[in-house]
Amino acid sequence: MASASGRLLLRGEEVSYLEYGLRIDASPALQKRTLQRLCEWYEQGRRLPNVALIRPLLHSLMGSQHTLVRRWSIKALALIGHVDDFQRIVDRLRVEDDVEAQTWGVTGLVKHANDRGLKELCEMANLPNSAAVTLAARLYAPADWIANHTEQPRISLDDDELTLKWALFLIGYGRAPEDLFHPRFSNEVFLGELNAHDAPDISEYSIWALWERPDFGASFSKIPLSQARKHQESVRKWLYRLATKSPGQAGLDPDALSVLRRDESSKAREGLAQGAVDLPPALFGRAVLDWYSTEPDPQVQENLLVSMAAASASDADYADAVQERFGREQTDSLLRRRLLAASVGLPLFADLRKRHAQDQFARQGLLDYGNATIIMGDVNVSGPSLNVGGNLNAQNVAVGDMINSANAAVQQLERSDAGAAEALQQVLAMLRQSNVADEGGTVAAAVQKVAEAPTAENKRTLVDRLKDYGAKAAAIGTVVGGLDKAVEAVHGLFT
Repeated sequence: MASASGRLLLRGEEVSYLEYGLRIDASPALQKRTLQRLCEWYEQGRRLPNVALIRPLLHSLMGSQHTLVRRWSIKALALIGHVDDFQRIVDRLRVEDDVEAQTWGVTGLVKHANDRGLKELCEMANLPNSAAVTLAARLYAPADWIANHTEQPRISLDDDELTLKWALFLIGYGRAPEDLFHPRFSNEVFLGELNAHDAPDISEYSIWALWERPDFGASFSKIPLSQARKHQESVRKWLYRLATKSPGQAGLDPDALSVLRRDESSKAREGLAQGAVDLPPALFGRAVLDWYSTEPDPQVQENLLVSMAAASASDADYADAVQERFGREQTDSLLRRRLLAASVGLPLFADLRKRHAQDQFARQGLLDYGNATIIMGDVNVSGPSLNVGGNLNAQNVAVGDMINSANAAVQQLERSDAGAAEALQQVLAMLRQSNVADEGGTVAAAVQKVAEAPTAENKRTLVDRLKDYGAKAAAIGTVVGGLDKAVEAVHGLFT
């Protein structure tokens, strides 16, 4: 589903959600879900405004003990496609023992393969050149690389599971030749056949491919919704999502939804709850709200809330339910981050953002400073006033000159280290949007020193200056937008 905001760049709340879920100390389940969301955004054409904030987290997760986390982190890096990650992926593949993770690594290498063919790439990464690898190489490859370095693949329904899975990936993402299985039959014919495959993964991904492709729907499935309970929960999860995508074709109405939501598998219900965003509230709104009020599993209930937040512009009751739950959550909770990210670009977002800012001020005791107006991001909220004292105009000019000087040094650094330059630009962007007397100039000066001599000592000094900046802001009762992201970016310079 495309973002309601219509924006190419991810918003601050969306990036905050990613940063929270990709922490090295987060649970593997949360890491995987967050990686999946990052990949979904990139597949929709959305992009991170500053990849320097996220790439170090992905680098760490590539070495996770959990196979699924490694697969998704490698896929995320492949989608981002940063040239500096080419060698990192090669190094990871040389020690990676999961064959599917190896194939995802190949998708990232091909993006920057230049004139290197698949055989050479496999030798670099110490990988066998299997049929699955050959298919994987096509997923993100430039058209000229495919034309020059690959041959027309041909597979059959009897191929091994990983090869079939990659055939399904290519079909789902619209990257497969139209006659991948047979020169006389189109690919959707075989998707239906694979719905009934003995391997649950193949059955699941064949249904996922029908869901992923906008030109396919439930009418292509060989498994009627009435027969869903006969299949494993991972298969049911995608059958339910396919049904919500095209409820008319699947025979899904409010009564049928009320039956499906009683599936004993929470994993299957999670898929149904995610798909609720596609159901028109005018017809399904009451059934969705009834389900939300009685759903016993917290993760399923959260998925429902996220779906309602994303569809809130069409239903006031959805918006009310989201606001009520948002108000009961702690200010640093994952659910708040999910709901803010889901509502970006919708009227609900401003209400949630305002409530979030007010709760943050109350938590920090900042409301005791008075009742003037403070600007936080793009939302006006009641809060403390900013009084820096002295000749504010003169201070602005001086700090502006120091920022400009630091920016010139950063532009020079960009020629030799684009990643470090991007992180420092994040700090300068924060300074341009805020003003804390005396401290802004010291931060800009520290940025310039790192740009001119990126030693560990200069980087540590910059971290200290940023902390001083935040402390001064707190002391005078203001909130500096983007400060946390600037600190994260600088910490990334140490990796």
